Amino acid sequence: LAISAYVDRTWIDRYKKINWKLIPLNILVILVVFFSTYFLLTKFPQVMGFGLSKILQLLFRGSAEQISATNINLVGVDIKYVGIIVCVLLLTALPRAAELEEKWFRLGTKNWKDGISRSLLFGLCHLIAFVPLGAAISLSFAGLFFTFLYFKGNTELSSQGHFQHNLILVSILLLFAIMNTFS
Repeated sequence: LAISAYVDRTWIDRYKKINWKLIPLNILVILVVFFSTYFLLTKFPQVMGFGLSKILQLLFRGSAEQISATNINLVGVDIKYVGIIVCVLLLTALPRAAELEEKWFRLGTKNWKDGISRSLLFGLCHLIAFVPLGAAISLSFAGLFFTFLYFKGNTELSSQGHFQHNLILVSILLLFAIMNTFS
């Protein structure tokens, strides 16, 4: 995605169209996802902590306790200097990635019943990015928010909201990467 973002500069337009009214809503959604993930992982660690990383660990090492579940897209963010580069590349890819996900999961949503099932699927699909089950389920709340935006303004608005949601998260990661590099 980062390479295609370098070739196709339309991602810059998404940054120009930032909807500042969505920022506080996205912060609220991020907090809901964070705290629901924390709740699920602490109250039901054996089930909600399970994911693809645990399956691979069981298959190849015999014990699932040594591998931590994390979003595979964020590998390298905690490495000095590399973390900054990874975050900058992610920042160029975010608009297109959000647009693709919104087309896959929101486009054609008929009603809230359909939206709830698509939002759950949206969250669970993040399991392939190595997030644990509890986080995948919690990401369904973000999916519901993007569905709300879809009903208000189609994939244009849901893509922008999704992009800004991810932008907030990657901006925080970039701050941590900078602090890690220069500390």
